[in-house]
Amino acid sequence: MKTQVKKDLDKDWHMLIQEARSIGLGIHDVRQFLESETAMRKTNHKKTVRQD
Repeated sequence: MKTQVKKDLDKDWHMLIQEARSIGLGIHDVRQFLESETAMRKTNHKKTVRQD
């Protein structure tokens, strides 16, 4: 039995893929975009300088 969180994630993923397909993108394009966004966030976070 799936938890509510998993159901919501499945629903959101399905909606994202449908939206991507409506503008001519495939699942590979979506995954590539999400991976690049995650990578950008990680590198930017490491370069953040704390200012007191």
